[in-house]
Amino acid sequence: MTRALPALLTVLVLFSLPATVLVGADTEVGTGTQSDGQQTAQQQTPVTVENTTNRLPLEGETMGGYVEHTPDLGTALANADDKLRIDHEQYVIVESEFDEASADEREAMIEAAYNRTQNRTEALEERERDAIEAYVAGEQSETEVLGTIARNYHEAVLLDEAINDLETKSYRTSGYSLPSDRMRADRTILEAHRTELRAGIATTSDSETYSVLFEASANASGYRLSAIDGSNYLTETVRFDNRDPTQPDQFAEYESIDRADSLYPWAADSISGDFPSSQDHSTLKNLYWIEYAHEKGNLEVYLDGGTGHVYREVQVLSVGSLPVAGERTHSEDGIELSLDETPANGPAEITVVDSATDEPESATISIDGFEIGTTDPDDGTHWIVPPSGGEYELQVETPSETLNVTVSSADFRSNTSR
Repeated sequence: MTRALPALLTVLVLFSLPATVLVGADTEVGTGTQSDGQQTAQQQTPVTVENTTNRLPLEGETMGGYVEHTPDLGTALANADDKLRIDHEQYVIVESEFDEASADEREAMIEAAYNRTQNRTEALEERERDAIEAYVAGEQSETEVLGTIARNYHEAVLLDEAINDLETKSYRTSGYSLPSDRMRADRTILEAHRTELRAGIATTSDSETYSVLFEASANASGYRLSAIDGSNYLTETVRFDNRDPTQPDQFAEYESIDRADSLYPWAADSISGDFPSSQDHSTLKNLYWIEYAHEKGNLEVYLDGGTGHVYREVQVLSVGSLPVAGERTHSEDGIELSLDETPANGPAEITVVDSATDEPESATISIDGFEIGTTDPDDGTHWIVPPSGGEYELQVETPSETLNVTVSSADFRSNTSR
């Protein structure tokens, strides 16, 4: 069950996984070394992370930046058009004559309507891939890509409703029922477009009431979306290059679960019982869906049967449960800034206090000149999804002082206090 997130949204679009350290703004930046959290070229399997779930990286070079995503008229019109089309197709093919039709005629109506629904379901993934390719080619903006994601979310909701309606009609047709494997296959794909994080993007496209921070990463082979929602870290990675439904299924019986367990051993060891919390297999789509409801959150894995690799990874993690991979502190002009980083370029907790009194400071946080949010006045903390491009400028502005530092993948420098 997906839950809509608050709406008017600030979006971060990025593309790599370096480890980070905190240095002064004027400090020389070095090359640095690769860590567990840093992806390597041609990495098709999840990056190993200690004491939490592994993370699926993107392949090759990445690109991106912060974006403010606001309600978009074009997306709203496209959503309305999709609804009209689906409603019209359903009415013309089924609704208008269904009650008076014979059993054979009803079967033909349902089959025709379902085939149209299947075609539209497949079109969602084509539209998503086309949007990412257009973005990488410089033909679409980050906001337009997110508009496509929001549109796909809304259409996936409508298509799922259409399948439910056709399934109900099949029960009213003597001697006929829609094959369960067909419906399960399409519902698996539709659910991938209706995750909690995508619900947030779709809600943001409809309203200006609330604000939330998203991260999105993309290159020609895939993309990533990430966000802090209250006390949870939401992150998704899609790898188009790990998907090939034309190849024969290489898994037999429970081998897909064994494969998923080997890719995410911490998650597999953290659940009760010998099997994942939920799992399903679509022979028609050659896709396995495996879910681990573990002690720190939830992990969904869409495993491609042809390549044997992870096509989609969906994670919800409690930020307070994530291990700390690095603790950095910088003091200047009466302000002490601490940055607690988590593995695999996950979320980081910023703490701002008065250097003399150690009292929490209410401060505005900006990254690369883009305002991210404000610290909690009670404890001086604020969680961020950091850029993953290797280096960024972090600004902390209190009512009386402003502190600028550079967060970098360089080796830790001695002139930065700890």
